[in-house]
Amino acid sequence: MVKSILRPLTKLAFFFLPLAANAQDYPIQPVAFTRVRLSDNFWEPKLQVNARMTIPYVLKKCRETGRIDNFLMAAGKKKTGKLTEFPFDDTDLYKVIEGASYSLQVNPDAQLSAQLDTLIGIIAGAQEPDGYLYTFRTSHPEHPHEWIGTKRWEKEEDLSHELYNAGHLYESAVAHYQATGKKTLLNIALKNADLLVKDFGYGKVQAYPGHQIVEIGLVKLYRVTGQKKYLDLAKFFLDVRGPGGNSYNQADKKPADQHQARRPSAAIAPASEWISANSAPPTMRMRIMEAWRTGTTATTRPNCAPSWSSSASSQGLPSIRSHRSSLSTLQRNSARSISGGAPSSGANRTRSTGLISSAKRSRVAARKSPSSPTVASAMSSRMGSPSRVTT
Repeated sequence: MVKSILRPLTKLAFFFLPLAANAQDYPIQPVAFTRVRLSDNFWEPKLQVNARMTIPYVLKKCRETGRIDNFLMAAGKKKTGKLTEFPFDDTDLYKVIEGASYSLQVNPDAQLSAQLDTLIGIIAGAQEPDGYLYTFRTSHPEHPHEWIGTKRWEKEEDLSHELYNAGHLYESAVAHYQATGKKTLLNIALKNADLLVKDFGYGKVQAYPGHQIVEIGLVKLYRVTGQKKYLDLAKFFLDVRGPGGNSYNQADKKPADQHQARRPSAAIAPASEWISANSAPPTMRMRIMEAWRTGTTATTRPNCAPSWSSSASSQGLPSIRSHRSSLSTLQRNSARSISGGAPSSGANRTRSTGLISSAKRSRVAARKSPSSPTVASAMSSRMGSPSRVTT
């Protein structure tokens, strides 16, 4: 009898708590993903593919590429090994946990939930006692990455991605809490956010994030806890951005003085350049990314030499001709790599075409093959969807 009375009251509490948490928020609020169900013939099947195929695949790639090892090395649980390539690689693990959390709300899966619990335990082990969480520093590599600086936050306005990583952690933690009701990842995020509150502010570290995302994450923490210090810190990061900074990260002006959507031309690279960057050796990829960040002209970027039309460049956009030129360069380079460096020939072109045909056949076979692994059967009762946590 008591349980039958308390159960609906609990549900009502979860409905009204967001109103209390967001008393100083916008009058129109986003709908929590935990309250949305799709049953159409377009999106719902894609959610099933995401649950059955995409998420397990991405988790597998995080293991294979060393993303998880980064955290194990930072925790001291893996003594040997090499960190991955970029300091922002930590966010790949955060994002897959966030995506998996969204999926769990729609497709309850005990095995996936247990996997997330394990990953969250690994992340917790990499967090320093004061809340700092950044594997590329905590692991004390023999050769520190050139982007991270000699001390915390030193290169935050440039390329360290410390706050960028934190922002993705916060979004992941809120999604996991809302989907499962567990506070394990949320507690990690709050501990890290409290460190930011302590370190950043007027009279303390007055730096803006080189890559915006922590602001969104802090707002989400505010909405789920009702603690205004997180909202205030998000506003601080906006207030200290610009002027006089790099236009690449929109710090050349105050946010309030930016009245049009704009991106530097260097940041809008043809698709072939992006492919070239990701297929180049590590040192070459870093050079390409640095060229994009600093605004180096397109003709100086390795592996491609697009021509920029005057009308397109004035808008910061590559011309169609530049794309075609770059794609032709990419095709020639691809043919050379297939043939071991030799110039493209008819035989090589045939081999390249064969590879494409093989890829097409693989995609067709994948469509025809039965889905695996299967998602656990739906739970008899819907998972809880808490909106606010008391800390």
